[in-house]
Amino acid sequence: MAPSFIKLLLAATSATVALALTPVEELAVNVHVPVGLIVDVINAPDYSKIDIGEWAGLLEQPVEAVKAWPDDVKAYVLAELSTEVSVAIAPQDERRELVARAETIRAVERQLLSVHNARIQSGRNGCFQNVPCGSCVVAAGFAGTSGIAGCIGAAFAAIGGTVGTATPIVVSAAIECGAKVAGVTTAAIGACHSAL
Repeated sequence: MAPSFIKLLLAATSATVALALTPVEELAVNVHVPVGLIVDVINAPDYSKIDIGEWAGLLEQPVEAVKAWPDDVKAYVLAELSTEVSVAIAPQDERRELVARAETIRAVERQLLSVHNARIQSGRNGCFQNVPCGSCVVAAGFAGTSGIAGCIGAAFAAIGGTVGTATPIVVSAAIECGAKVAGVTTAAIGACHSAL
């Protein structure tokens, strides 16, 4: 499910109250989740302790499928939910600031994924129609995408609990994390090619 869909869903449910704090209880009723889940996702220092299966209805996914996601993907989705819920319940001034910080992180995410996808495409082209090599590169690509999701999930979690002046530090950490993922992915692609 695209983060923009979640954003639209949460924005639509909170649209009844303009320029005021949207109560957590009202948001919970509108998105059909218990209040405790919303409170937990906003305040969670560690998303691994949250049962993502309880969010399956909002995510429009089967519970089993959601629970089968890799941990990095679960953390990313929960961090994104936390950011969007925070935006939905924040006063208007804070909302604008949080939206701007979240968009900065999304721009980093788009850039990391764009470079990653180009790297994977180049790696697949280097396999010269060799199926095992191509499969190996695709597997490296999936692992890299999961790693990027973990980096961006951590960044979303960090911006929710910081003031705007800390955003450059969070962005730098996300880029550094993405660079480490890129290094590991590149090494894995090299190993795939060495098997030719």
